[in-house]
Parts: sequence; C-alpha cells; structure tokens
Amino acid sequence: MSRRGVGIVLCAALWSCAADEEEPPGFTVGEVEVRGSGERAERGWLPQEETVEGWVRRGLGESERGLRQGEEGQEELRGTVRYTAYILSRPKGSTLRVDVDVQLEGDVWDGQTVALMVSRQKRQALSQRRPDDELLRPMSRALVRQAVEEAVEEARDQAEVEVATPEELRNWILGDGSTSARKRAIRRARWVDDDQTLGAVVAVARHGEDELSVAAARVLLERGSPEAGRALMRIAKQLSRDRKYDEYLEVLPLLNGLDEAWIDLYLQTVAEAHRAPRVRKRAQELVAGRGPVGSRSE
Repeated sequence: MSRRGVGIVLCAALWSCAADEEEPPGFTVGEVEVRGSGERAERGWLPQEETVEGWVRRGLGESERGLRQGEEGQEELRGTVRYTAYILSRPKGSTLRVDVDVQLEGDVWDGQTVALMVSRQKRQALSQRRPDDELLRPMSRALVRQAVEEAVEEARDQAEVEVATPEELRNWILGDGSTSARKRAIRRARWVDDDQTLGAVVAVARHGEDELSVAAARVLLERGSPEAGRALMRIAKQLSRDRKYDEYLEVLPLLNGLDEAWIDLYLQTVAEAHRAPRVRKRAQELVAGRGPVGSRSE
C-alpha cells in the first residue's frame, strides 16, 4: 500500500440485537482512509500509515460495544483518520506535538446520517531543541498509537450513545464517561419523551461542570423547561466569577431567549457594570434588542 493514502477496507454496517440477542447494538465500520503528515515525515520518524491502519483495525476488532468490523457487503459507516506531528521549539528545549482526528459517518437509518468525530492531541517535552530522528521515531510512534487508541475508544462511546435506550441514556448523562460522549447523550435527550431522562438533564444543568451544564441548559431551553432560566443564571454567574469570558459570552444569548423581567434586570446590570469591556458591549447589544416583557418568543 502507498503511504500517501491507505484505504482500510473493514467493510461494515449497522448491527442490532435482532440478529443475535447476546450482541449489543451498534455500528460496523467500513472503509476508512488513513493519512499522516508532519515535519520531516518523509525522513521516517512519523509512524507509517500501514502501521496506524493496524492500530485502527485492532481497536475495532477488539470492540465488544458501539463499533466493530463487519461482513463484506453490509451497509457501513465510512470515514477518515488523519494524524500529524510537529516539533515546537522552545528556548531551552522543544515539544513533540501529535494530533489525531477520526471521523466516521454514514446513512444508516432510512437516510438519517450518523457522524462520529473525535480529536486527540498529545505532547511530549524534549530537553533537546533540535532532537534527532532516532529520538523522535519511538516517541512519535508511542504518542500516535496512544492517541489513535483513545480516539477509537471515544468513537465507540459516541456510537453507544447513538443506540442507547432511555435508561442507558440517563446512565451516560449522569455517569463518569468522557465529556464528549456525555454531551452527545445530553443532546440526544432533547428528542426523548421520558421524564426521568429530562430529570437527568436538569441535574447536570444544576450541578455539572461548566461545559456539560451549558449543554444541558441548551436542551432545557429548547424543551421549554422552567428549569432552563435558573440553570442558565447559575452557570452565567459562575462563569463570570471564574472570568471564563469566552464561555460566558456563549451563555448570555441563551439567557436573552428567556422572556422574564429578572433576565432584563440581570442583562442591564451586566451591560452597565461588568468588569470586562467586551462583556459589557455584548450585553448592551442584547439589551438594545429586547422588547417589552411578554412580547418575546424563545
């Protein structure tokens, strides 16, 4: 195979418990193209695409959930694996950086597209400012392999979320899995007509870490839940206290979608007195665009 674009033919499709009651639901993976690039890659210290192909195959072949290899001729998810490596120079050394991106997608449910996307980054500090290839070769191999294995594992988690029952979805939302898989479960909850699942979203909006709480509050807002306003206010105040202004600026427009007098008061206060000029400016824009209470729609 050429190093300039190896195609992994793992021919695959959706599998279900209907075929085998002992087999969990999920997706099989078809053709995946692997490409590697990076500084001095042509000199051989970046892992060969055939080698990375093997790691992807092994990760899918050992999977007992979410994703797996399938039989030739079946419907399939297809995708790409991209990996790159760079040397970041520092005054007293350097850093080897590896990036791996995995994307799998396909039309599997009457034309409905499923897309699984994972990115992983690894860094290794080096004492040498210009390390030689003999040092870089085993180090880059180890970092790429670790990133690929983690990315395949994460894609399996995302696949599990896609086929989860309401009970399983609640477990993902409230569990200790990866942030991206839990966010995916929270987003799926917007289409699940189940009070307990919505309750799990409320719990994360009230008490979860920032990124998950924002995702949960978005779902509550879309569902028209009365919990949305309280959750968003809690998150907004915490982000402001922590000076996480990028995240805070994402939450302010969500608050602006609520038709409540106390939201008017809060936004007006932020517009007049917030310490950060860019936050004040954004709040002023939102206040200027708000009509009288009771006249707005979400």
